[in-house]
Amino acid sequence: MPAAVEIRVVDEIEQAVRGADVLIIATLAREPIVGGQWLKPGQYVTAIGADGATKCDLDALALRPARVIGDDRQAALAYGDVHRAIGQGGYEAAAIAGEIGYGLAGRSRADEITIAKPVSLGVQDLAAAQVAVETLSAERPHRRRREPPAQGLQGSRLVKVD
Repeated sequence: MPAAVEIRVVDEIEQAVRGADVLIIATLAREPIVGGQWLKPGQYVTAIGADGATKCDLDALALRPARVIGDDRQAALAYGDVHRAIGQGGYEAAAIAGEIGYGLAGRSRADEITIAKPVSLGVQDLAAAQVAVETLSAERPHRRRREPPAQGLQGSRLVKVD
């Protein structure tokens, strides 16, 4: 039986960060909203909101002690939290552990803070969408139908899986 997951609503970001074992951040923030001093040993963080050169979810203090894994090293250097921290002298490019596509995932120690920093590579988004559609279609093969294009998407094909 899977372990129970506790979900709580809190008033402050710091309180949420300090109390979480797994932290998913998806914002449009232009300044860091998560301070590294709030992270705890063994915490896992995925920060997907900082996909532009001026966006930032995590401060440099969050990156320094963590094992940072990106979807693409060059993209991580050009966009978001890593880009900003390097530009401010608070982080070094050599500190990036590597790329998700090369099997770098998980922790090397139980107390290691792990941060996944995808910056949304289109090819990975398409691959994930394809897997999702194929999986849903395989589970319900007789319920797949083609929907007419939504307004503004003329010429595009949309597939709805019920």
